[in-house]
Amino acid sequence: MENSLQILKEELLRTFGAATSERTPRQTSVLKAFADMDKELAIIMERYIYIAQKNGDTIPFMAESYAFFLDETEKEERYFYSEGHYRYSKLEEVFHSVYDDEVYMKKYMTGLAVSLLLWPQHKRFFVFFRTFLQTHGKSKGAYLEVGAGHGVFCLEAIRAGGFSRYDVVDLSEASLDLTKKMTAEFVDTHDIRFIHSDFLNFARKEQYDAISIGEVLEHVETPQMFLDKSRRLLKDDGRLYLSTCVNAPEIDHIYLFRKIQEVEDLFASAGLGIDEKLYVPYKNTTIERSERQKLPINVAYILKKI
Repeated sequence: MENSLQILKEELLRTFGAATSERTPRQTSVLKAFADMDKELAIIMERYIYIAQKNGDTIPFMAESYAFFLDETEKEERYFYSEGHYRYSKLEEVFHSVYDDEVYMKKYMTGLAVSLLLWPQHKRFFVFFRTFLQTHGKSKGAYLEVGAGHGVFCLEAIRAGGFSRYDVVDLSEASLDLTKKMTAEFVDTHDIRFIHSDFLNFARKEQYDAISIGEVLEHVETPQMFLDKSRRLLKDDGRLYLSTCVNAPEIDHIYLFRKIQEVEDLFASAGLGIDEKLYVPYKNTTIERSERQKLPINVAYILKKI
């Protein structure tokens, strides 16, 4: 386990190998990311690699999945800057080709998990999420995660959160399966409720001390309804971690936020106030320039009822 990150680094460099002696931009970004690695995140990623390997994934598969994820992202960026909007705007347009496709989801989510290690904005969001758990996760209360994705955030919530009960809701059965495998190594999965459902159809009367909705709003047609329901499920003194993105095309991003203010207006309409926030504009730019040039901006918040 202790050498897994070094092996992954070497495999990524091999995957992005150049025909010449010069390094490719992708190789350069890999080297920089490993040089700037957060120590605690490295521990999390070593754990992720260890679990993935136990479940039959190889490090070459992880490297290939990351390359696949980059290629998919770049394809959608070209479309966005050519057409001025995301490729799809309806859930039904992406459900069968993305969420219900186990092979596609496995590769895409594995690549996304590796990006947590390599992309500065993803690393910063993970640290922000960890702070949320440290501040609001010691109540021994109930935790709800909406959109499990690759399972790394759920794993961290279980490892460091200190909650007594966990519910995980996801539209994708493939994503839930990935998360089950990730968490089974550290907790009896019978202690976690995995719910395969559209969140808007999720039927629970109890409320939660903490809710996590990471990188989900851009995947839904009606984010206002999503936030309204989230508020109803949050205890009066509870907190909600939420992250999303502006002008950030991906194959399954269907709701386009063009300005940060559009995101925050939805919070106000849903009766949610901002406790803390984190803005990460496109590399080497400002928020203003990123919005003006339609460059990606990542945003994360800790929200409360107002």
